[in-house]
Amino acid sequence: VLNIILKDSTPLFQTMNTGLSEPPPAGEEFFHWHGWGMRIQLELPTAVTYGQAVFGDVAAYLGTLRDSDLDQIIATPIGEHERFVMIHGAILNNVITHTGEIATLKGLQDIQGYAF
Repeated sequence: VLNIILKDSTPLFQTMNTGLSEPPPAGEEFFHWHGWGMRIQLELPTAVTYGQAVFGDVAAYLGTLRDSDLDQIIATPIGEHERFVMIHGAILNNVITHTGEIATLKGLQDIQGYAF
């Protein structure tokens, strides 16, 4: 969302190593995540470096915005929306959702989910 829609640039996962042994499913394979998830390998140090680059890219982009930029209407694959709606709905809510999922999986393994 950030690079393709908001910045009109190439996503980082296409320009650097993510640490995954193969890319996520696309096209017709998009709905077959289980098989992909069972066969991939993750190189953790590379994934951490990739994650840090993503965080840095998001922070740098958000740091360039003025209040008036948030009201700007932009074209997206799901219609025209204010930039704020895309940042909040597609980026921040995605982070919140995955954080909750990770915390749940950790809790099911008797590992502390959230740090509180």
